[in-house]
Amino acid sequence: MSSLDARQSDASGAGIGGGTAGTEARFTVFAADASGARARSGGAAVVVAVTPSGGVSGGDAIAGAVDDLGDGTYACSYVVPSRGDYDVAVTLDGDAIRGSPFPVFFAAPPASNVPANPMTASAVAGVAAARPPTAAVQPATRYPPPPPPPAALDEMQRTLCVKNIGAMVGVEQLRALFGYCGDVVDCRVAGSGAQYGFVEFATNAQAVKALGLDGMALGDRTIKVEMSRTVRMNAPAAPPRGPNLVVPPPPPPTTTTGGAAPTTPAAAAASDAHQKRLADAEKAQAALLAKMAAERAAKVAAKVAAKKRAREAEAAEREDGGGGEVKVPREVDEATRPEKPEDDADGGSVKRSRGGEGDER
Repeated sequence: MSSLDARQSDASGAGIGGGTAGTEARFTVFAADASGARARSGGAAVVVAVTPSGGVSGGDAIAGAVDDLGDGTYACSYVVPSRGDYDVAVTLDGDAIRGSPFPVFFAAPPASNVPANPMTASAVAGVAAARPPTAAVQPATRYPPPPPPPAALDEMQRTLCVKNIGAMVGVEQLRALFGYCGDVVDCRVAGSGAQYGFVEFATNAQAVKALGLDGMALGDRTIKVEMSRTVRMNAPAAPPRGPNLVVPPPPPPTTTTGGAAPTTPAAAAASDAHQKRLADAEKAQAALLAKMAAERAAKVAAKVAAKKRAREAEAAEREDGGGGEVKVPREVDEATRPEKPEDDADGGSVKRSRGGEGDER
């Protein structure tokens, strides 16, 4: 026993760092001799005393429990009753070990660990007994968002969303196209590049009929038509009204011709103008293609003529022999060549005629 030195002994564990009030705090003491070597046997007197500090009510020390493990280590534990600062003093054979006393802080216990107020509990029990029995409380249920107002729902059922509109397609062209399916109340286009738009009809039946335009080629793109899932934030602009302003007359009633979809005169005129623009564009494209074909044919004819002239010039050069003299056929040369004079006995020459007779010179 006398070989142990408290100043060389120390403690380790959560209990010398703090914890939660009402919960057991534990730590371990390691006994050592004067050289600092750990003891390998037990038997030392280890005492743990916990005292409040820093204004904690109740100044009585709290004795901790110590368990000698017989190998030079001692398991210690203690419990503090309330929140606050405490000092944990540890002695070995009557002397404080290294670091003792240890300042610690304990937090307030959770609400579930706090003892219930008996008066409050009895009062609650009395109120519960006085009430009639009720069904068990069900867990909270997630409900879907409330439906839109009737006016907004009606507008959504009459409005189509048109996607993948080309940049060259405007509001008037969109209105003219969908005007074949019914009365277009409002038409608007938004976005850049791959535009989208909204077309509002007078009735839901007209909007459903216009769904048949889904997949139709409009310009250089194929549009996608579906029912709108949103409503416009701002209502369409209404004409100004006042005491001195003339209110425009209502639009003429729709007309139906030949079983076609009912259209207004304005929509029919816009549709005719749109069809005329399409026809003009097709004619211009056909004229351009014809012009390109004529130019290509002229180029091909020029190349053929150039090759023909080159072949004729090459043939003429071969006939000239390359020296500039014209070759005469052999039968023509024999027929046109002059006769050769013959020598007579006197050294003169005798020229024979075609008749076989000769004259002396």
